[in-house]
Amino acid sequence: GAAEAPAAPRAEEKREDAAEDIKWLKYSDAHGKTGFIEWQPFQHPTLGQVEIGGFVPGFRANPPAGEWPAIAGKQTEFLLDLAARLPRLAVTHMEIKSVGVGVYEIEFTLVNEGYLPTTPAILRGQRLGHPITVRPDLPAERILGGPRAVRIDALDGGGGRERLRWMVQGDAGSNVTFKFHYRPIGEFSYAVPLTPNK
Repeated sequence: GAAEAPAAPRAEEKREDAAEDIKWLKYSDAHGKTGFIEWQPFQHPTLGQVEIGGFVPGFRANPPAGEWPAIAGKQTEFLLDLAARLPRLAVTHMEIKSVGVGVYEIEFTLVNEGYLPTTPAILRGQRLGHPITVRPDLPAERILGGPRAVRIDALDGGGGRERLRWMVQGDAGSNVTFKFHYRPIGEFSYAVPLTPNK
């Protein structure tokens, strides 16, 4: 069938729009009347006699130029505060045990020291977040216990943690490098000396 015309605005919608317009007119008046052009007659070549005027395009979307520095300062302050709350990964509670000649057990905790979680709760069930992957940078034959890589779907903010453990082969005093990848911050490495501390 034919498309129906949209319903005319209800009286209360018209009143709300008028009230909103009045607020904007007062704002324009307070800023040198820069946001509204008075209605005036105009002879249009096709339509004939009309009136033109009204709110300046963009006036209700953009603040006056004189307010930009204050707004930019507030926005910068907000962004810096937000950046300080982002996830921040740290390796803690490192334990290294010698369990045989050239064989070491490495156990540590990966902690989110930031305020925000690594994956928002709304994304966790949908597997849409960015997991953290942790892997020892070793050939497979030197990983004697533990997975080739660990995937951590999320760490809560404010101290969310995951305890990780591997058994590896290596020379005493040499380093085993662990690679951490978390897409929002990229990849970083952590060198673990094969020197028992437990």
